[in-house]
Amino acid sequence: MLLEEMKNEGFGSSRYWAGSKERAHSSKSAIDSNSNSVQIGVYETRRADYIGWKGERYLVAEGVGYDLLLSIYEANCARLVALRAYNGKGFDRKCVLGMIKRISSPKPKMEARMIGMQNNDPVAPLRQIAEFLIGNGIPVVEADLFGVEIRNIAIDLKTGTSYNVLLQDRSYRPGELANALTREDFERSAMGAAKKTV
Repeated sequence: MLLEEMKNEGFGSSRYWAGSKERAHSSKSAIDSNSNSVQIGVYETRRADYIGWKGERYLVAEGVGYDLLLSIYEANCARLVALRAYNGKGFDRKCVLGMIKRISSPKPKMEARMIGMQNNDPVAPLRQIAEFLIGNGIPVVEADLFGVEIRNIAIDLKTGTSYNVLLQDRSYRPGELANALTREDFERSAMGAAKKTV
């Protein structure tokens, strides 16, 4: 379904949302009160991927804009892998397959969520990810792609579901989360963080 949508003219120039319902909200203070949450990021030197579930309850990714958050949840064992799929080098299928093998059960029942990117971003990297998921029999249950805003996301590691994080514990005014970062600045800061972690 998603691959077919990508062939349509104008795909990537406006907001694309595919999901069963609007994403629920959770306040940052509620998530922070759960001391067993883990964060992933692109700009910082903290790691940009997560494998498994070792008692943590929430995975938090703040400031998702040009980058793409990909999560794959294994329902049978309630375990999850997630990564900020932008790394400046392209999608690493081998690495993600290795991550999936670490959470897989004998009869896997997996589901994927893709969240991020900005309007007019190139579709080719997204197509690579969608082909990988289809080739491995992993359905995409949520695709929140493109738009002009920054997303702050929490994923419940027990259920795989995603939440919008209200950083200031209140609903945002229209346009308050508009992305002011240029793609060039994003790529420069992401590559700079990658060099620091090597």
